[in-house]
Amino acid sequence: MGTPNKIVIFNDGGTGTDIEHSFMITDNHDGTYSLSTVESTATTLAFQGIQNSWWKFRSSVSKKTLMEEYANSNAIVNEVESLINLSRSDESFTSIPETQETEPANAEQYNDDYYVNRQSSSTNDDTTDSQDDDDTTDSQDDDDTTDSQDDDDTTDSENYYYNKAREPNADYYLPDGTHIHNDDQGHSFMDDGTVIGK
Repeated sequence: MGTPNKIVIFNDGGTGTDIEHSFMITDNHDGTYSLSTVESTATTLAFQGIQNSWWKFRSSVSKKTLMEEYANSNAIVNEVESLINLSRSDESFTSIPETQETEPANAEQYNDDYYVNRQSSSTNDDTTDSQDDDDTTDSQDDDDTTDSQDDDDTTDSENYYYNKAREPNADYYLPDGTHIHNDDQGHSFMDDGTVIGK
């Protein structure tokens, strides 16, 4: 185990994130074990991480109960055990440290809005409105509208995903946590190969 008396079990082979498919077991050294899962101030899985997430206690179970369950279901338990790769059991879980069992001090700051706004600002190509490539300010744009008066009424977040969906070789996550990647022509695919229409 990376952290004494704690082990994180996670599925790193499916869709979604390590955090989504993980739980932590703690040996309490009193004949009981605690089960914890990740709690976060961000609801979007792609935005959950060390700055806004922590391990939250969910339940405990006694060693006696575990042994009884094993006796009643040992074939199933053995089958599940054979699927677990223990070769990494001495590593720490880097997504959320095993010792992070309380909400980080500034976790609320790093909610979904923080990351969406950050992504939106990165689509400005490091130019300010007065330094756009077309040498116009928002009030002088070809369509004679300001940002707040755009005809299409799209938000920065919608523009971000619209632009990412057309960017060659882009690799990004949708707000629901779906991982999307583009080929060199800008065609979008989900991890399972499903083509995303535009």
